[in-house]
Amino acid sequence: MTLHMLFQVIDSNSDKRLTKQEFKQKFRGLHIGLEEEEIESLFRDLDVHGDGKIAEQEFIKQFSNINIERIVERMRYSLTNKQVTAGYTFNKFCPNGDSMTIV
Repeated sequence: MTLHMLFQVIDSNSDKRLTKQEFKQKFRGLHIGLEEEEIESLFRDLDVHGDGKIAEQEFIKQFSNINIERIVERMRYSLTNKQVTAGYTFNKFCPNGDSMTIV
């Protein structure tokens, strides 16, 4: 999945801008174990203009600049503690049998 595709998934009204509400709702829906403050912090990191909205190009540029390691660690911790199998995870995130790349 590219950052462009991720942005489109999060941008529920397709206006090319992510509001804090859209962002938080989608990240909560992923059930990856991020705390509310972590989601807020991630939004602030991506919202470089501080206007409460993240434009697509802002998202793509900033997402690669932030420390994503903390999010990956939370995902691993959440999946491990819930004893979720790899098959469950694949089916949840790739319900149509699409490929998934995990780094």
